[in-house]
Amino acid sequence: MWNHRDFVSAAAIMFMALPLHAAVTVSYGDPDRFTDAGDTNSDPRKVMLTLEQHLKELGDRYLPPQSNLKIEVLDLDRAGRPRMNLPTEIRIINGKVDMPCIELNYTLEVDSRVAQSRHERVCDPDFLRPMDSSKYSEHDPLVYEKRMLEQWFRQRFAKAAPSSSLSFQASADTRPTATWATAIPASATKSAASAASWFR
Repeated sequence: MWNHRDFVSAAAIMFMALPLHAAVTVSYGDPDRFTDAGDTNSDPRKVMLTLEQHLKELGDRYLPPQSNLKIEVLDLDRAGRPRMNLPTEIRIINGKVDMPCIELNYTLEVDSRVAQSRHERVCDPDFLRPMDSSKYSEHDPLVYEKRMLEQWFRQRFAKAAPSSSLSFQASADTRPTATWATAIPASATKSAASAASWFR
């Protein structure tokens, strides 16, 4: 017959056997109010759901165990600009002026203690550099945003992240604001249209 000590020991063993995964929680307001989250071919909510899933996958890949990352997306400005091209709409990219940007707050907790907490605006002015075809597909309408977020994620949270150019500037917020830029020069130009049926 089991006594109280047996139950405590069994519970402790079960707890120790559980995997200690990192967790990423993403929240955001109304994507319709963002600078440029969607267009007639891509619903802003589906865009945000896709980026949310991407961030969670990055957490599985780069965050240490027993860490909890909370990200609040405040604004999204996708690469390019939608332009009407009857009978549909296409997304045109005209140089660095159309770079992707995302504004967010984030808090990283490790072992239940706050390790990082910042407000940042993340941009990739060199987003037109060649894609790594083994990791990214140019047919993905969110390829520039996904690559930017991955490189930001690695720079912020991976222990052995490669160096990149980060410039910080003061803001009214008490937390620092950062504009992220890669050290790789842009060496390609491209006018791209998002796949019309990808988000349908």
